[in-house]
Amino acid sequence: MINVFVGQYKAQGEAFHPRSGKTVYTGSTVHSHGEMGKVHLMYEVTERNSKNGRMLLAPEYTIFSVWTNLEEVSCADVLRLYRDRGTCGQYFAEIKSELDLERLPSGKFCVNELFFQLGMFVNNMLRVMGQSLLCPEIMKMKKVTRRRLRTVMQNLMYMCGRVVRHAHHVILRMKGANGTAGAMCRLYQRLATT
Repeated sequence: MINVFVGQYKAQGEAFHPRSGKTVYTGSTVHSHGEMGKVHLMYEVTERNSKNGRMLLAPEYTIFSVWTNLEEVSCADVLRLYRDRGTCGQYFAEIKSELDLERLPSGKFCVNELFFQLGMFVNNMLRVMGQSLLCPEIMKMKKVTRRRLRTVMQNLMYMCGRVVRHAHHVILRMKGANGTAGAMCRLYQRLATT
């Protein structure tokens, strides 16, 4: 049964070869659905003929599909956005748990609004700091695409610092493990010049 669908998707879709032994077919079909009108089925079929450098006896298929009524958005954009939906959930979970914005402090709307505005300001500041700490050479950590807020906050909290007054200058001396202090100094200089 699945071979019928795969054959139809392969015939209608556009082929893309990211590497040898792997072919990705993307495309969309339109179905009429009673009350909803036209509904688009956007799909991505991945065909693997080899895995871990070994040829397979029969090709392995992975099907990823999305039903949508969006007409102006391209198939590739819809599939990419749908795959990123989990990242959005991770951000909300971090805001709720790590910044402790889960409970509202008051029954008054204006107080809660200020509470969330301050929380978003802190969240954005920590995100900027986290993006500057992504370089694996600086942090002596594995390469990642983003750092969780808790990791950024711990790196900042465990950093030693001292304010030194010398020759009519105020100097902040910082020392942190894993090169955090150097990254933070460069971030501070970048933000101070803008």
